[in-house]
Amino acid sequence: MTRKLTIYFICGAGLGSSLACQMTAEDVLNRLELDENLEHEAISSTPGLRTDIIVSAENFGCKLIPETTFKRRYNE
Repeated sequence: MTRKLTIYFICGAGLGSSLACQMTAEDVLNRLELDENLEHEAISSTPGLRTDIIVSAENFGCKLIPETTFKRRYNE
């Protein structure tokens, strides 16, 4: 049996855009018949998360990943 991915959606407070993105992703994954673990959180909670994927708005990228790494990968 394949392990489910854990995907976190991150925003400033963990209640607005992250929840909206999570609900959209749930709709897409349901249509594709994929069952993954989806959660939403505030950016301040990210250091302690055990996750496979983090989804956030571009403006949070530098807070999640060191800025030089983020800019280099984003521009590739």
